[in-house]
Amino acid sequence: SYGGYGANPNQQNIPPQYSNRGAVMRNEAPLRITPISSLNPYMNRWTIRVRVTNQPAIRTWHNARGDGKVLNVDLLDSEGGEIKAVCFNDTAEKFSQVFQGGRVYDISKGAVCQVKNKKYSGGAEFEIRLDNTSLVDEVTDPQAVASIKKIHYNFQKIASIEDAMVGGM
Repeated sequence: SYGGYGANPNQQNIPPQYSNRGAVMRNEAPLRITPISSLNPYMNRWTIRVRVTNQPAIRTWHNARGDGKVLNVDLLDSEGGEIKAVCFNDTAEKFSQVFQGGRVYDISKGAVCQVKNKKYSGGAEFEIRLDNTSLVDEVTDPQAVASIKKIHYNFQKIASIEDAMVGGM
């Protein structure tokens, strides 16, 4: 006589509440988009939907510590939030083949970092560092693409120009 849960010896004493289960379905919940204005270095999981506002090109550098490559990508979301994504060396090579000016992408698994030298960031407080684990997927849904402007204007009165910082926004 067979002892245990159920009459089937192939179940190997599996409690009844765990037997005869079908395949587990993936969570197909809609993607939660985080606005750029909400990003901070303490966030672990986020996805932004952004338009690339420049045509990114790899630049190289040479200094006392060696040579390297960098790719800077300017990004704009549907709320007018702007941020720069930066990647280096092999990752710069990889994403230079992906990013195209004017196209819309969902980006996740990057690191939100405080900008160390604001002269390279246009005065922004944060930037996104992409690495080989970062995900970048082009958005093809026409409605989602249309929801993000191609450029963001920050109109100012002419009289305020003399008080503006050089290179500021």
